[in-house]
Amino acid sequence: MDSSDDQGQLPPGFWERIDERSAQIRARGWNPTPSEIGAMIAEGRT
Repeated sequence: MDSSDDQGQLPPGFWERIDERSAQIRARGWNPTPSEIGAMIAEGRT
């Protein structure tokens, strides 16, 4: 089994966007987990 696709069908640059978004959020003094950030992006809250 190929484990390189275990994240499902994420768009290109998804994790880069997570990192960028988390840096912006941490700059505001909040430190969410990557999964929380991913959920916010998926819901369009950021």
